[in-house]
Amino acid sequence: MSLQRNRSNNNADILETNDLLPDIHDVTRRHSVSKTVIGKADYELPIGEKSKLEAGYRLDINDNKYDNFVSSTSNNPFISDFNNNTDYRETFNAFYLQFKSKIGNFAYQLGLRDEISNVKINYISQNTAKEPLNKTKNYNNLFPSVFLSYDVSKNNQILVNYSRRIDRPRSFFMVPFPNYSNSQNIFEGNIDLNPSYVDSFEVGYNITRKKFTVNPTLYYRHATDDTKMLVYRPDESKSVFYTKPINLGNDDRYGLDLNFTYDPFAWLKIMGSLDMFGYKTTGIAYYDARDKDGNAKVGNMNFTGSGFSTRARLNTTFKLDKTLSVQLQGFYRGAQKSANQDTQDMYALNLGASKTIWKGDGTISFNIQDIFNTRSREVYSFNSDYTRRNYMQWQPRQFSISLTYRFKQGEKIEQPKKKKDINANEAGDDQQGGPM
Repeated sequence: MSLQRNRSNNNADILETNDLLPDIHDVTRRHSVSKTVIGKADYELPIGEKSKLEAGYRLDINDNKYDNFVSSTSNNPFISDFNNNTDYRETFNAFYLQFKSKIGNFAYQLGLRDEISNVKINYISQNTAKEPLNKTKNYNNLFPSVFLSYDVSKNNQILVNYSRRIDRPRSFFMVPFPNYSNSQNIFEGNIDLNPSYVDSFEVGYNITRKKFTVNPTLYYRHATDDTKMLVYRPDESKSVFYTKPINLGNDDRYGLDLNFTYDPFAWLKIMGSLDMFGYKTTGIAYYDARDKDGNAKVGNMNFTGSGFSTRARLNTTFKLDKTLSVQLQGFYRGAQKSANQDTQDMYALNLGASKTIWKGDGTISFNIQDIFNTRSREVYSFNSDYTRRNYMQWQPRQFSISLTYRFKQGEKIEQPKKKKDINANEAGDDQQGGPM
């Protein structure tokens, strides 16, 4: 059982200028409280010497409360909608059953997860003209998985896998008006947003040697009801852009994912991955708008696109002596294009150092996140009535120093090795932290 509570306050005072003269003044206050409860139970039943039946249950409850206040001198009619109180609650009940066995050099694992989801959204706008919104969503989905492996030799293995998973939208994507940035860029949530589903097929080969391991994997992934960001102007006579998440079309990816580790010397360890993939997206979104003369029209944004891109990570650790180590970590994500959008490439480099002191009782660490201050996303969106550049940086370059002291402890109790939880449904991204 795991219980967690987070609280955050985000306040902003924004002065927008026009030709260096004050134009619009915005004041925003956002208070949010997030509560999470996670509980799980697992059962194992050995069957003979080489087979095992496993079953389990997992409960996830996430309760997010948002209180938003916005004051602005702009004449945007949606300002009052950003003054709201929203309660977002999601409950997931998941049951899984899997059987694993080995026959000679051949091993297999068959699994099935049943996930029952319930999402409730209670949105109360301070705009008295708007009725409160109460939305309840219920899903019941089955997620099969098949993992096959064959030991070609002692250090060589062939892997064939299939799995189906769910990508749930973030909670604030579904809040109608979750957060106000400024008068020209409005994020509009979508209370009708649904999860997307991904079918993944993989064929891999694992090579293990004394100083290195290499794991090349060919894969194909097909996502349906993909979440895309619609950028549009409902009134083309004004320079106000709206961004809204929607379910639209499919997303297909196929490529080679290469993971490796290399220990050339006792003082040097290298870990890395290289993902080279082709992609194809489909979908055209339509929306109601008015042109510059005030006439009604139907606009569209075309998400259709295909191409080739790459992603890479590299982690290098230098152990200079028994007490001092230095780690260099970097990643790169290649550019991608569609008919109406061009996402630029992104890269970052982090550095960390750790020194053991006080006869092993203390550790002093130093970190630099994003050494060259390049960890940002730049997206160009274009349509018949606009060209837009969007630049976002998650956080600027950061430095940190930490000192840890370990008090004397009694005899160490060996902890059981943590097993992979197939009932969890997590995916990584490029928003990584510091190296150490």
